[in-house]
Amino acid sequence: MKLQFERWCEANNVKGETLKLFNEGVICYKIGAYRASFIMTYLGFQHELRNRIVTSHNKPDNIKDSYWKQIIEKVQDDNSWDTEVFNIVNRTKPDNIFLIDDDIRKKYDYWRSIRNDCAHAKGEIISNPHIESFWLFIESNYNKFVINGGKAGLLDKIRNHYDIRYTELDKDLNYIVDNILSSVKVEELQILLEDIYNMFKENDKSRVFSRENPKHGFWHCIIHSESKILRDAMMNFVKKDKDLFIEFISYHPEQISTYLSDKALARKIWTEWITDMFRFFMWVDMDGFLEEGDKSSVWICVKKLLEENIIPQNEINNFLSLIWSRKGYPGSVPYNMVELMYNYQYFNVMRMVIFDPIHNTTPLNDLDKYWYALKGIIVKLGIKDNEIILLEKLYREVPHGEVYRGLDNLLDTNKEFRTQYIEVLKKHNIEVHSKIKQKNK
Repeated sequence: MKLQFERWCEANNVKGETLKLFNEGVICYKIGAYRASFIMTYLGFQHELRNRIVTSHNKPDNIKDSYWKQIIEKVQDDNSWDTEVFNIVNRTKPDNIFLIDDDIRKKYDYWRSIRNDCAHAKGEIISNPHIESFWLFIESNYNKFVINGGKAGLLDKIRNHYDIRYTELDKDLNYIVDNILSSVKVEELQILLEDIYNMFKENDKSRVFSRENPKHGFWHCIIHSESKILRDAMMNFVKKDKDLFIEFISYHPEQISTYLSDKALARKIWTEWITDMFRFFMWVDMDGFLEEGDKSSVWICVKKLLEENIIPQNEINNFLSLIWSRKGYPGSVPYNMVELMYNYQYFNVMRMVIFDPIHNTTPLNDLDKYWYALKGIIVKLGIKDNEIILLEKLYREVPHGEVYRGLDNLLDTNKEFRTQYIEVLKKHNIEVHSKIKQKNK
């Protein structure tokens, strides 16, 4: 059975020599060798801090170049690195290298004294509570030991990674992503991601999150990072802005379920953002209404909102009306969505929006945008008497445009519909247009 500290190491993607030393500490703990356990854990933490110093791309602005070079040399010296790291952590403003407050620094000093007790076999009793408390200190503060100036260095690393003068094509990005949490405070991660987004946006014409963008790999690494902290930061960055969210989710539909798990965001999506999501996507071939079509993020989102019961039952009709009546783009329903939408009476809502005078306030001559939906209803679902009467009114009063041409063509090519159309008009004592009579000969 794994200890909490072991699970934490996995969740936070601890790796390399740091992980080896932590694991040795765990092994010693499990057999009751508490002094050895503490020392190995302490060395693991010290090694991690040393690694952050050595791999920092930029030196802190408050440190002179010559002195920074000396620091790097000392922390790489096997005979002095532990003491040098301790001294570096204890540097305070304005010469601090780690961006930690005095409270963390004092606690760090305390654990150094416990390490000395263990190493020099002093009379202090060292038992499992000491190890467990130190593990909790590491878990709580691991990501707070950030190098001063680390953010600027990280941005430079990213720039250089995508510059063929410095980095070969297709080089793995993990060396950058792995350093993010040691370069920037957790509370500043969203700002960092925004800076990276803006940096990418300045240099590329294609959309930043597009899979066609050469920098797409960076976002892929963040989205699929083993660090929950990074994944959460990405989610918080994306969801703060409607346009940013829509752009992101359009290229990463596999992330929709993750974002819909945020109840507040999910409600904002289906009550406000869904219409803009439809506007963002490329238009489909309207003649394919209710025919087989490609999946799109917005329809995947609609499907999950309905199937996973995210929308309250008493608000579903409002949602269906909203996605149908989105301004300027009635849209197509992908073939693989028809059964689901039919079960939710989506097409009844469509009928209500188009044909019910209470809900439809659109002038007759402005209904052209609905033609392909009308055609879909007629061909796939059938049409009612009152709806035919409205179509006849359109046919007579607006003898031009998409509805007129489409209806005229349908009456010409679909005998079954033409027969029904004429029968309804006769049934309601409405004179059949001479042009339609001519088609029926």
